[in-house]
Amino acid sequence: MLNQAAILDLIETIYLCGSGNAHWQEFLNQYGRLFPALKIGLTGYDNQFSQLEVFSTSNIDPDFLESFKTHYYKINPWQKVVSNSPPTPQVAWGHDAVPIRELQKTEFYAGWIAPQEDVATGFTTMLVKEKDRFVNLSANVSVKNIKEAQRAAQALAVIGPHLRRAFELHRQLMGAQILQDSYQSALNMLPSAVFVVDATGKIQFSNLKGERLLQQENIVKTDATGRLSFPDARDHRAVSESIRRTAALKADHEGPVIPLHVAVKGRYLAFVTVLSTQPHAPVRRSSTFLLPGLPIAVFVIDSQEMPRTTIETVKRALNVTPAEARLALALLHDKSLKDYADRNAISIHTARTQMRSLLEKSGTRKQATLVRRLTNIFGAIEVT
Repeated sequence: MLNQAAILDLIETIYLCGSGNAHWQEFLNQYGRLFPALKIGLTGYDNQFSQLEVFSTSNIDPDFLESFKTHYYKINPWQKVVSNSPPTPQVAWGHDAVPIRELQKTEFYAGWIAPQEDVATGFTTMLVKEKDRFVNLSANVSVKNIKEAQRAAQALAVIGPHLRRAFELHRQLMGAQILQDSYQSALNMLPSAVFVVDATGKIQFSNLKGERLLQQENIVKTDATGRLSFPDARDHRAVSESIRRTAALKADHEGPVIPLHVAVKGRYLAFVTVLSTQPHAPVRRSSTFLLPGLPIAVFVIDSQEMPRTTIETVKRALNVTPAEARLALALLHDKSLKDYADRNAISIHTARTQMRSLLEKSGTRKQATLVRRLTNIFGAIEVT
């Protein structure tokens, strides 16, 4: 499993891609460097028109990529399974869907899988699933490198909710074709609160979700001068500093993901970025001459509106048993060991045994240390 710093680096890159300030290739390059044995692709399929869109790949030879785009995707046995599967956010394994012995009987295996170091299994997760089309992130790997693939899948289980959220943001921004006179209307369509501010943090525009959040005043608010403000002093300092740095460095700045210290711990995230000036992105480069500086956007994201993780996700992420994953979730929700035992109809002795195992597997000795570590890993996403 990746450490916390590597996970947060991936999440930051994901949101940069979602907001248009980075290409998805940058995320796949970063993910691929961490797991070099994997051949990774971010692809979209339109079954109605038999079309394939390859957004980006990592560790795949260009010749094999070209042959996949022109022929092999049409006879990919995994594609049919994914097309008929429900729109679940879970990580699914190739050998569970199509056994390797069955795969080896196909032209797809002989012509595409076997020549690439026999990458006969792997995993995939759905980012978008509609009636006739879907977008998924998949990774092929040789069985001899299955342990590396398992670590990669564990990391994907943790960052998956952020990946799906950012990809949906990317779709909406690109679909709206945000131009000089229309980007505000497009931001109103987003499910996240967005505040466009100047270098001092003064709000120039709030989308509809942002206006509703301002009215509540418990997550964000405005001060007497109309600047974006946060009730918690730590949040206010962190976001204000990120706005200052973004204004100074312009498009070269990659703002951090900031977990906010609000009443519901870990529920809200803030992300500061310059709205992109790349072609076909939120603000076209030619229109920036008409703007009072590049617009700085502060996204305030409610993790409860993200796709939720499950016990299976926690189990994969921590490499623990289902019972231990349930205990981890209970601890994240501030439940005592007795509460957990009562709710799951087990003895306190059994609960303590599970706690000792969870401590050992997480490399911690005390419950308080374990809870801090769990919060660091899962605190930025909603867990159930």
